[in-house]
Amino acid sequence: AVETNLQAWEIGALPLDEVVDKTGAEDVYCGTLAACIQAGVEFPMALKRASVAATLACKEKGNHESYPYLDDIDNALDDLADARALTL
Repeated sequence: AVETNLQAWEIGALPLDEVVDKTGAEDVYCGTLAACIQAGVEFPMALKRASVAATLACKEKGNHESYPYLDDIDNALDDLADARALTL
């Protein structure tokens, strides 16, 4: 049987005036998403926090040096629309 009620999620990124360096942004996204899920954060908010964190990482040069702090992520959450569910 084919499942017909599939769901996907859509999340944007923070607008940036300039991308300084994308190195490590994928790691920041995955690590933030995993940490949020492990901490029991609801999935749509986990996606939003991961997207904000990854975008902020693109504002600085370097890998680990560019990783944002929790306060930086918290302060930028209102600048990004919530994740939304899509029914496929």
